[in-house]
Order: sequence, then C-alpha cells, then structure tokens
Amino acid sequence: MKGMFKRALAGVAAAALAATGLALSAGAANAAVATDDGTNTTVTLNAEYAAQFTGHTYKAIKIADYDVYGTSPNQVFSLKTVDGIKTQVTAAVNAAIAPEIVPTDPAGIDPLAWAQQQDDAKLDDSRESPYLGDGTTRKFADALRDSIGDQAKEVTPSVAGTQATFTFDTPGLWLILDQDTVDAIETATGSSKAVSMLVGTPLTINKTDTSEGTVISNGTANVKNQVVNIAKTVDDNTVQRGENAKYTLSTKIPNYVGYKVQGYSFTITDEFDDGAPMEYVSGTLHVSVDGTELTVDDEYTVTGFDQSSKTFTVDLSKYIVQQGFGADEPGENDTFTDAALVGKSVTVTYEAKVTGPTGTTGVLNTPSLTYPNDPTSNESKDTVPGPGVKVFNFDYTIVKKDKTTGAALEGATFVIYRADGGSADNALQTVTTDRDGRATFAGLEDDVEYVIEETGAPAGYLDVDLKFNLEIDATIEGEHENAEVKDVTYEVTGDVLDLAVDGSTSTVTVNNVKSITELPLTGAAGTALFTVLGLLIAGAGALVYMKSRSVKHALRG
Repeated sequence: MKGMFKRALAGVAAAALAATGLALSAGAANAAVATDDGTNTTVTLNAEYAAQFTGHTYKAIKIADYDVYGTSPNQVFSLKTVDGIKTQVTAAVNAAIAPEIVPTDPAGIDPLAWAQQQDDAKLDDSRESPYLGDGTTRKFADALRDSIGDQAKEVTPSVAGTQATFTFDTPGLWLILDQDTVDAIETATGSSKAVSMLVGTPLTINKTDTSEGTVISNGTANVKNQVVNIAKTVDDNTVQRGENAKYTLSTKIPNYVGYKVQGYSFTITDEFDDGAPMEYVSGTLHVSVDGTELTVDDEYTVTGFDQSSKTFTVDLSKYIVQQGFGADEPGENDTFTDAALVGKSVTVTYEAKVTGPTGTTGVLNTPSLTYPNDPTSNESKDTVPGPGVKVFNFDYTIVKKDKTTGAALEGATFVIYRADGGSADNALQTVTTDRDGRATFAGLEDDVEYVIEETGAPAGYLDVDLKFNLEIDATIEGEHENAEVKDVTYEVTGDVLDLAVDGSTSTVTVNNVKSITELPLTGAAGTALFTVLGLLIAGAGALVYMKSRSVKHALRG
C-alpha cells in the first residue's frame, strides 16, 4: 500500500512539474533516459542580451533530489527535499499557497511532493517573463531565498554570448541566486539583479513504450533579470531660431514582479546642457502608456518643465503602483501581484523652443531613466542613460562695403524671411551692420528658401532695393551624440547686384555706392540706373519746357 501511494504521488508530481515550470522546463525529448547517477548535472540559462550576464556572479543551493524508480516503460519519479532544509521548504510552500496546508510536522511526507498532490495547492508556471504566473511559485522561490539563501555556495557558470551554463555536483532541483546589479553608468549597458530562480537539471524517464522517453526537465530556463533601455528622437535635426524642436522619448515599463511595492519608483529624465539655447514649451508635454495618454498629477508627476529649466523629470511610480498592486497601502514586505503593465510601451513627447544659434557642434539633449534594479531592495537603483540627440542651425553673415574704396559700411539694415509666405513686414530677423560692416542672421535651418532684403542703406549711400534668395544645404553624419556637421553650402540666387558671392561660405560681401554712375548696368542696378536716368531726363525735359514757356511769354509781353 505504501509503495502504491508513493508511485501515485510521484506520477502526480511528474505531471504537475512538467507543466508548471516551478523548476523543471519541459522540452523536446531528445536525450537518453536519465537517472540520478550524476551524469546530467548542468543547467543552462538563456538571455535576450549578453549584457544580462556581464558583471554578474551567482550562488546556488540544492532544494531537492530526483527520486526516480521503476523500470522502463513504467518509470516514475518524485522530488525529495534535501535533508536539513525540510522545515524551510515546508514554510516556503505554506507561504506560497496558504498557511499551514503542509503539516508543520510532515511525519515523513515530503513537503514538495505533498503540495504537488493537492488539487488546489499546486505551484504554478512562472518560467516565462514576467515570471509571475499566479504568484505561487514566485512567492515560493522568494521565501526560499530569504530563509536558506545564506547557505548557498558560489557557482561560476560558463558564459557564451546569451547563454550561461552551470555545472553542479549532483542532479536535482536548484535555487540559483544572482548576487549583483550592474549599473549602466559604469558599463555600456546596465542590468538588474535577477529574481530568485528555481531550475532543475535535465531529466528524462520512460513511463510509456516510446523509445524517446518523457522529458520532465530539459535543464534550461530564462535568466530572470533585465536590461532596460530608453530611446530618443527629434522630428528634424535642423531647427531655425524661434521655432520648436519636437522630441519623443520611448521606453518600456520594466519587470517589477517580485519587487517590493513600498518605495518602488520609475522616473524618466530629460536634460539639455547648461546654457543651451533651448527652453521647454508649456503645454506640449504628453505621457502615454500603450497609446493611452495619462493624466498629470492623478497618474504621474512632472518637475522642472518650464522656461527657466534645462531638465525635467516624469515620475510614473504612482501609476505603476496603482496598476500593479492596487489602492491599498502596501506593507513593508508586500510585492507586486499584478504584472499587467510589464513591458508596456511608455512614450513622452514634448517641444522645446530654439532661442538662439547652436553653432556647428549642435545642441545636445540626453534622456535617462531610473528604476530599482534589485528585487530585494528598492534602495538600489540604476540610472540608465539613453542616446542623446542633437539639433543644429546655421549663421549667415553679410559684410557691407564701399564698392570703390572697400571701406566697411555701418548702419545698413537687412531683413530675412521665408520665401514661402514671408515678407519684410513679417521678417524673422532684422539686423544692422556694425562698424566693421558686419551683420549676422543667426540660427537658420537647411532646406528652407529664405529671402534677404536690404531695407535701409548707410547714410550717404544709395538705397537700390537689394533683394536675393538664400538656401542652406547641410550634410550631417553620425548618430545621436556623435552627429556632426560635415559640410554646409550656401546658395545665393536672384538679383544680387555687384556681390562677391562664394556659394559654399557663410559670409557674403555686399557692395554699395554713393553715386548711381558707379552701379553696373545689369540686374537691379541697371534697372535702378535707367529708372533714375529716366527720371532725370523727364525732369530735364520738364525744366526745358517750363523755361521755353517762360521765354515765349516774355517775348509776347
């Protein structure tokens, strides 16, 4: 009778464990029948990124042996808790399922096997991200971490890219504990400390007549930590002074399963360099999760988004706690019980006004996010920097000179406006030449056709209605903070008088004259000259006519 009970118990345990991933990950049956002879003692953890293993060390402790018995094709197995930790395992099962389901004095009944045979007390599947399932296995593993984690011994895996293979001395069920968090500030990519991991070494038994056998565990699992990233884009990387640059920040809500609720935080920060000619535009900041816009103050808070600030922070802690735990006030040891938000996309959009020239180095704007990276303590946080983006604009300088002497001319006034819909009446900028004859239009963008018009000549010089078009073409190479201006050309077209123009430079010389006879006989100058001559001839004719009338009148008199 006792043997029948043991075989029935083992069968229930095998079926349950093969389905749950409590520790045993079922897979393709391609191995020979395994026994507990010490030959199948490896566990392989798989990662999405190699950085999930970089800088991490591990400890492990065996939780249970595989108790395999019977002969093919009637093999069965059960778990047998390791001697010396049965009390802690019993308490962990009770903590995960319900108080006192497993007798405090199990009287020879193994607590793991006992729990597995209960219809309403089975540990669940938590092998896939976010590693929660219905919460029972997560609680079980964390309770073991807290009660026997200090007995775990160091174990060094063999790491190859996105796989880490652990070799233990005996087969069975092992608790693997990550010992480290890796800060992104100190390395190229940061990674969190993994939550506690229960993994079984490979086990295949023959309980049917199939030659392949039945795989109970393939000895693999996902490493239960994460690499969190943030990205940033700008709609246009050349922006004219006075216009707004439009930015987008993108990230995902990290896995908070197994983390303590009290003190949990998740923030996104955006920062310009000090002195950058940028200011945040009120009313343009929007935050959404999976496309649904959140309500400021009710679901998140913002600090620093104003004209006087060069940085702001969006705090989503309130929203994650509300959605992942509920409205109740969390206790000191409460952990998140709802994983619905894990992996959801977070988008922050805003605009910043360009208030001045950027120079050819551009204006850098860098994002970052901060989150707890140790499931045992929210005091440990990682700040993950994202790739910065740059915006550029370009200056264009006019030099006013005397055509005959080459002397610099002070006091000439110019305006600039867009050819499409602009005019001198709604000019973007108005500049006046200084004592060196120079005046600069600062902060222009490329791929825009501008019109430059002289609206006032220097004292003593002719005003000949100078007007010409300007278009800037910039080549920007590199990405993010490494973006740089490689080439800029300045193309001048239209009626430009006697200008010394070099289409590849940012400076143009405009000559002026005191006498109309100094002007060339082409373009606007020619038009101006002929107009003036016409007026002079007409005036002279009128004078001759008047004098003739006066002579005739005198003779008649």
